[in-house]
Amino acid sequence: QNTTSAIRTEVNGVLELRNLTFANCFGQTSGSALFNLGESTVSGCTFRNNRSPVNFVGGGAIASGGFATTTLSITDSTFTNNRAGNGGAMYLPGGRVTIRNSSFTGNISQGISGDSGGAIRVDGATTTITGCTFSGNEARTAAGGAIYNAGVTSIYNSTISGNTAVSTGG
Repeated sequence: QNTTSAIRTEVNGVLELRNLTFANCFGQTSGSALFNLGESTVSGCTFRNNRSPVNFVGGGAIASGGFATTTLSITDSTFTNNRAGNGGAMYLPGGRVTIRNSSFTGNISQGISGDSGGAIRVDGATTTITGCTFSGNEARTAAGGAIYNAGVTSIYNSTISGNTAVSTGG
């Protein structure tokens, strides 16, 4: 198990990940598999059973953002059984994010109180989601069983079903 993010991309860094598996990563902060402040491309990857602390910001698998120049592109990837306080699979506090043809299943946000986004929490990012599936994700202490949005998010040609939240947006 990792005690920090498995991979960290800094502000001017460029990263490409293809056909990799990130499993059982545990970070002491956000984004136990990938913490992105730069430009990251993820394709054909599997993120499974990754954890970030419930009392920290979030992103069980990926945290990306913080700067207007931060970009994240994800295609043909799966996010399964990841867990964090906010954004069970992903926490997106800023930048630009594109997610295509990917699936989010069984991810959980379970923080101390009011933590949201079973699969994804968007906090300021501009996010486009196309051709994705969200099922069986949970926000156990607040809202947005699949996605909690506090940014600019567009969702196209996707399936969102069977997600739950303790308050609104199951």
